[in-house]
Amino acid sequence: MARDAEMAARDLLSPVLLNHSRRAFVWGSAIAALQGIMFVRELLYVASMFYDTGLPSPVPRVDFTVRSAELAREFTARHGVPADGRELVANAIALHHTPGVGPELGAEAFLLSAGAGVDVFGLRSDVVPDAVRRSVIREFPRLGFKREFSGLWRAEARQVPRGRAWFLHRFALTDLSIRLAPFRD
Repeated sequence: MARDAEMAARDLLSPVLLNHSRRAFVWGSAIAALQGIMFVRELLYVASMFYDTGLPSPVPRVDFTVRSAELAREFTARHGVPADGRELVANAIALHHTPGVGPELGAEAFLLSAGAGVDVFGLRSDVVPDAVRRSVIREFPRLGFKREFSGLWRAEARQVPRGRAWFLHRFALTDLSIRLAPFRD
C-alpha cells in the first residue's frame, strides 16, 4: 500500500511537494524515535503521501485538508484498510496544520503535524540531529520548496476565506515564517 500511495502522490504532486511529503514522514518518524512514540508506519506514510494533495488545486471555501483527507480515505478503502484505519489517516491529514496538535489526538496526527512543522517552519528541527537533517535533505532535496509552498499557501488562503490557511497566513505570517525556516530553500 505504501508503494501505491507514493505512486498516487507522484501523479498528484509536483516533485517539490512530493519531496516535502517524504521529508514530513521522515521528520515525524525521527521525532517518534526520539520521544519513544509508537505509531503505525504504513498509515503515517500514506497520510504523508496524501496530506497536501488538495493544495495544488484550491477549491473555493473547501479547506485543502478536507480534499486531501477524502482522497486518502478513498485510497485506503480501495486497499482494504478497515474503517478505523481509514479514519486515522483522514484525521491525521485534516488536523496536520491545526495549531496545537498533540499526541492525545493520535500518534499519527501528532507526527504528521510535527513532521510538516519541521519541514515548513523549522519547528522542532533543533531536536533532530544534524546528521539526520543533512541526510534527509540530501535524499529528498527541497528543490525551491519555500517559494512554491508559499505561493500555494497564498492561493489556498484566497480560495478559503477565514479558513486555517487564511488564518495562519494573516495572523501567523506564514510567508515570513517559511522564509525564516532553517533550510536554504
